[in-house]
Amino acid sequence: MTRATVIEGVVVVAAGSLLHFTYEWSGENALVGLVTPVNESVWEHTKLVVVPLVVVGVVGFVRTRRVGELWGTLAGAVVGALLLPLVFYGYTGAFGVGNILWVDLLSFVGVVVTALAVKNRLARVDADRLPSPWLAVAGLVLILVLVALATLAPPDLPLFTAP
Repeated sequence: MTRATVIEGVVVVAAGSLLHFTYEWSGENALVGLVTPVNESVWEHTKLVVVPLVVVGVVGFVRTRRVGELWGTLAGAVVGALLLPLVFYGYTGAFGVGNILWVDLLSFVGVVVTALAVKNRLARVDADRLPSPWLAVAGLVLILVLVALATLAPPDLPLFTAP
């Protein structure tokens, strides 16, 4: 693991942890709620991984100009958004327990580490082996729009419902 990966991990975990409280700190500002959790639903908590990861990835791309950084960020964000609910429902369902704070925190860190591993693996791929960077940018914009739309009009499913 490189020093840059460790720094990215610390930044994503710290930023995600702070984002958990940002909506409340903002006086429940609707714009802030588009990128931070507005309730305790499992879906809203995926923002804690996705948003900081996208920011870190875009900064990484600006710094390095590697197309793989964009594609890795998109893949890492998708992995994080899918893995967080899977881990949560996996442990609560498998053991028949409610959420346990220390398990939630460790699983958050584990999801971030996994998402960053995916991101950084793709970041090293040569640009000529990847599709256009504009497709990756479109995918990143799409995932952020979907995150915001799921906040504005959440489907009537347990994943999107606050306990």
